[in-house]
Order: sequence, then C-alpha cells, then structure tokens
Amino acid sequence: MCGIVGSLNRPFDDPGLLLRDLHHRGPDGHGSLTMGPLTVLHTRLAIQDQGAGGHQPMQRGRYVLVFNGEIYNHRDLRQCYNLTCQSGSDTETLLAMWEKFGPAALPQLDGMFAFALFDSVEQRLWLARDRFGQKPLYVWQTGTQLVFCSELRTLQRHLALQPNRAALSRFCQAGYLMSSETPYRHVRLVQPGHLEQIDARTMACTETDWRKSSLPQRTPIGPQSATLNRLEQTLTQTVRQHLDTTDREVGVLLSGGVDSGLITALAAQYQPGIRTFTLSFGGGLYDEAPLARLVANRYRTRHTEVVVPTTNLADEVLNLLPRYGEPFMDSSALPSSWVARAARQHLPVVLTGDGADELFGGYRRYVPARLGLYDLPAPVARLLSKLSTALPHPKQKQSRFSQALRLLASTQQTGPSRYLSTTTDVMTGYESALIDPAPPNQLTSLLAETDSLSNLQQLQALDRALLLPGDLLKKMDIATMAHGLEARNPFLSQPVADFALSLPDNQKIGWQNGAIRTKVLLRQLAHRYLPPVLVNKPKRGFEVPLRQWLDGPLRALTHDFLTNPGLIDTLIEPSFIRQLLEQPRRFAPEKRAKLLWMMLSVEIWHRSLHQHD
Repeated sequence: MCGIVGSLNRPFDDPGLLLRDLHHRGPDGHGSLTMGPLTVLHTRLAIQDQGAGGHQPMQRGRYVLVFNGEIYNHRDLRQCYNLTCQSGSDTETLLAMWEKFGPAALPQLDGMFAFALFDSVEQRLWLARDRFGQKPLYVWQTGTQLVFCSELRTLQRHLALQPNRAALSRFCQAGYLMSSETPYRHVRLVQPGHLEQIDARTMACTETDWRKSSLPQRTPIGPQSATLNRLEQTLTQTVRQHLDTTDREVGVLLSGGVDSGLITALAAQYQPGIRTFTLSFGGGLYDEAPLARLVANRYRTRHTEVVVPTTNLADEVLNLLPRYGEPFMDSSALPSSWVARAARQHLPVVLTGDGADELFGGYRRYVPARLGLYDLPAPVARLLSKLSTALPHPKQKQSRFSQALRLLASTQQTGPSRYLSTTTDVMTGYESALIDPAPPNQLTSLLAETDSLSNLQQLQALDRALLLPGDLLKKMDIATMAHGLEARNPFLSQPVADFALSLPDNQKIGWQNGAIRTKVLLRQLAHRYLPPVLVNKPKRGFEVPLRQWLDGPLRALTHDFLTNPGLIDTLIEPSFIRQLLEQPRRFAPEKRAKLLWMMLSVEIWHRSLHQHD
C-alpha cells in the first residue's frame, strides 16, 4: 500500500513537500521520476518484496508505473502466462501483464488498486481503479495540465482549488459524495472499475468501464447445500491468499459481527495465533467487545481490546476529519481510526469484513425491498403514510420501534428520496431547509440503469456503486492509511464477489425458523464457525454514541463551529441551524445528532482549507 502523486505538463515546485505530505501512506521509502511531460512521486509501504525489487516509480521498457494496492493473484498470473520478472513485486507483475495484454489485463487482476501508467512511446497516461474502488485516485485537470493523487487533501494543499457548491449541496442531502464527484471544481475521482486514457499531447481523455459486470449474473448455482460448500471453499481460499501475499505479519480487525468473525475464524485456522483487534466502549449499547471476545477465545487469537478514548475527543475529531480532504460525516471513521492506530503498533496489514453486507444482503433496510413492500397498492401506501406521521419520534435508534417507523416511511417514497431515506437519512423530512438543493443526478441515472432488477438487487447495486466506494471504503482507506496500515477486504475479492452476484434473492434475504433473516447463506456458513449468539444477532453498524458526544464532550466544539459558520449557512437555512442548536426538543434526538454532525463536518472541512500542518 502506498501513496502516489503525479502530473502532466505541470512540474512540482517542491516534490519533497509532496512526499512528506504522503509519508503516512508509505513510511518505508520514496521515489520520483520525470520523463518528458510526466512527473511521478511515490511513497512506499513495503508489503511484498521489501527490497529494491519493489521500488517505485517502476520502469519496464516503454512503461512507467506508480501503483497503490495489492494484486492477490499476481503469482498465479506469472505462472499462467509464463511472465518473466526480476522481482517478487506485484507491481512488476502488473507491468508484465500490461506489456502482454494492455488494458485487457485489468479484468484478470484480483486485487485492490489505483495506479498511473505512462506509455513513453505513445505519450499516453492511463489511470485505473479496482473493481469496487477500494483504493482512491483523484484527478485535477484544467487546460493542458493534470495532477493525480491518492489523497484529496494533498491536492487541496498544493493547488488553488475552488469549492463546488452543487456538489456540497448534494453532500448535505446524501451524507457523502457520489460517483466521481468531489467538493472542488475541476477535481474528479476516478470511478471504481474504470480506466481513463489521457493523451499527453492533446490532453483528450476517454473513459471506459473495464469490469465484466458489477450486476447480478443470474447464474444457476444448484442445490443450497452445494452452494454453501462452494461459498465456504471460495472464502477459505480467498482468506488464505490474502494471508499469503505478504512478507509481513497480518492481523484481523474483529468486531462483534458475522463478517469479521468469519474472516477471523478462517484466518486463525490457517495461521494459528493470529492477532485480532477490537474496540471497546466499556459496556453499553454500542460495545461489541464481549461478542468479539467470544470469537477470539474460541480461536485463541492474540487479542487486543482498544478502549475508546474518553479525553481529548474534540482534538481527535479535528485531527481526523480534515484528512479526508472533503466533508466526511460517517462517525464510524473515529473508531475505525482508533483501532487502526492500535493495530499499527503491532503489524502493518489487517483483514476486514467490509463488503459482505452489500454483496450478501446484510442490511435490515433490504428487508422491505425483498418482501415487496415497495410495490404496495396506493390505498395501503397512503394508510401507512398516515400511520408513520402520527407516531411519535423514537428515542433510541436501535429499537424495534425505530426500525418499524423507518420501514413505514420508506414504503411511501419513490426514486432517489426512497434510497436516501433508507441509507444515510440525513435531510429526509427537512429538505425545505436546503437553500439551493441540487438534484442527485448520479443516483437518478443509476436508478434508471438498474430498473430491470428486482427491488433487492437494485438496492444492493446502488449500494455497491455509491455508498460502498463513496463512504465505507473511503472511510477505511483514510482511517487506516493515516497510520500506515494496509486494510485488505477478502469479501471484495473477485472470486467471492462473483459468487455473491450469482446468488438468488432468497439466499440473501429469506425466512428461517419463522422469521425473516438477512444474509441467509452467509449466516448458514457462520453457524459452522461462530457462536450462535453472534450469528443470530441483528446487523448493526460500527456505531458510536453520537448523540451523547454532541451533547457532552463535543458540545463546545459543535456550538463554536455552527454559531460562527463560514459555509454551512450558505447551504442550509441559518434559522434551521439555530433551531437545531437552541430548540433540541423539536427534533428526534438521533436525527438531530445526525444533522448537527453533517453540518459540523462541512465546517471542519471548510476551515481546514486555510490551514496547513
């Protein structure tokens, strides 16, 4: 895992400053190269071939490459195509594959990556990201100049960027930035599974989606018992491959859920005594440490419980959120960063359970889609609408009443509004407070593209295309790489993802023992490895007591930023912001906390634009 930055037709004034800015992504070495119009810089986290053989930028014949990520099947590719390489680095494997296949090499790569490859003969730059967008790559382009980088904050600190108001308005509505959009003009994010080709002479850019497909494959899969065995075999082989393709120690980020529990079980059987790390809130609703401890004890892992910091919480927020280079309101970034920081004290690589929910049907909000509640007759929908508005606001987010109320609300909505209300649910119900709402064009176009799918398949496809890369994977990339820690996601490997995309709806959401269950097939596998109390527990995200924090240790910070705003009051009506601060009883407590946190994230980002470390 590494940090990359480069440019066409724009020499860097101080390359050393850029390298220092990305040092946290690659603390084990750095390199630079200039070739004609191209300048590329690289900071290295040495995971495979730690010696000189893995040094970047890497040149092979006419090609120059800077690469961020891992290719898990690179040894198999070398053997399959009899590739000649001088090192053990997967970076050289990619160069050899590109020599042989060109862009057709991409669908054959099983890994997470973002890279820039320059053809010195044809004067052509290629920019690419992996299938799901696990590794980021941002591009600033105006006129004849182009700069690309692993982190948005680095671009912001070294270029004179201007905010994009329409994008910021969409952030306020959705809670994250979708597809290629960033909060800056002339800056885009290369989309997952896409390849951009830039002619260095004309700066013309063409973009293609290199994936075979990211939608359900509708492949016949046979009896359920055979399907379950195939899942076990595929996931086991993938976990072992993720452990084998490194020269350094690997651990697991273990929560109290099915996904990371399964990864831990399979990893521990292959590497006994593997290290595991979990976060402890010291008890209470948000603490999953006791469940994680059950798994760690069963598989005798070397387990570390990371206690949530109780002091300097405001400083933690002000240190982490600006690293995203954009407004970022996923509060689970904080615990992700804390557990990553603790893990990095012991090792440089961890496995996670990310991606399982989007592929195997893990979210409770998938249930109404699966049950057909989005296709109710109009009179029934109107009745449910009246019922949902007549009921009081829930006091606890995790209560059954809260879940039922959100389900009722979702059945009366359509299109983008339904999707936003069932996922991030930020401005739902308060859309009139937006000063200049910008339509969610990316979401609208994806809804049209996936219209032929079942309701469940469409919702999952939207999550994989929007929420997963725009929020969840982005969160983990910064939270881990801020500490020089590489996070690997076995569920997002090509074999596991292809398998999941072949499953019918009833093996994702279905009836078991008289109750509707999420993640049906994956839970069946989990019963072979994990305690029943953990397998049967409802899905819950990596959450924090946000309401208590905003009313307690973060109250002064919130009021300081939102009573003296510099940007948010141009996006959301100032009177609405004052009501949130001064009249809390007018709002459901959890909804108020979410709104305040969204607004705080915008202001923290905006102030950071003028602050350099």
